[in-house]
Amino acid sequence: MEQLSHLLKSHYNLQPLSLTPISQGVGGRSLLVTCETGKYVVKFPENTPMDHPDAEPVLCGVLLQKGIPACEFLKNNAGNYITQTDAGLFYVKKFVPGTVFPPHAAPKWLMDDAARMLGNIHAALSGEPMLPEGIGEHFFRFMTPEKALSSYLRSLELARAQKDTEAEADLLFRIRITEKLQPFSFDPHRLTCVNTHGDYTIHQLVCNENSIAAVIDWTCACRHPAVWEILRFFLYAHPSAKDGTIDSNALCRYVALYRQQAPLTSFDLEQMLPLIYYQLAVCDYDGQYYASSAPNRHLFRWQARFFTRVLQHLDVHQNSITEQLTHTK
Repeated sequence: MEQLSHLLKSHYNLQPLSLTPISQGVGGRSLLVTCETGKYVVKFPENTPMDHPDAEPVLCGVLLQKGIPACEFLKNNAGNYITQTDAGLFYVKKFVPGTVFPPHAAPKWLMDDAARMLGNIHAALSGEPMLPEGIGEHFFRFMTPEKALSSYLRSLELARAQKDTEAEADLLFRIRITEKLQPFSFDPHRLTCVNTHGDYTIHQLVCNENSIAAVIDWTCACRHPAVWEILRFFLYAHPSAKDGTIDSNALCRYVALYRQQAPLTSFDLEQMLPLIYYQLAVCDYDGQYYASSAPNRHLFRWQARFFTRVLQHLDVHQNSITEQLTHTK
């Protein structure tokens, strides 16, 4: 804390009165800094191929100019947004006060506003240069059922060695799914792919009493299929999805509100659920849990169990929900 106080004084002319760690996900570290001039967030982003911290401040500036409530970043005394030190690179942004709802606790107004907001984001970024590829051709070429099966078998050994019976049961189900899973068989370029947040979930929305005050954490901004970002938010946010089930009527409403702001094709709607099914089926979240040494690695375990419930639901109801989606205006 003393070192960070010195860095903020020397690089930003900020005099911290207090520094408080912010609870968050498994990526990066953030602190709330209170100064006489206001409150700020200092973030040390994680160094992964998915993160692009140098692009985030510029992107947020573009979004703010286009009416999307994003974060406002401070430049350091050298005129740069990113500060590189022996302690790692970090940046400073203005703190946005408000409420962040927990998973599966979104009120109806937030589900509606989040759908429109995501459509507005995609529309606002449609004329900007292409962001790095997220889920695209490389993902489908690299994340094959064969590689997933090999990973699951390794994780199953670890689960059995640790007598983790719940993880063992989930992994056995995933193994059965993966053994019959076919490689994704269509050209992913047929999907509507958009510049997007990359991690648009309920914990990235800071809310006022009945409106979205800011969309935060654009470090993972990339180019994804629009339907992937749409459905992923729904799964994390809607109360009905807590046990992995999908309320088809609620999802159709969410998609319809998104489409008021940005277009989707009939092919997008047909492939929304097959896409998320495949992505969840080939991602070994239990393996990430066992490999992680992060203090909050339990989030990987939560994801593993939650998304396994989603897979179990889609294994039965995928076709009927897709049928309803494709007939939604």
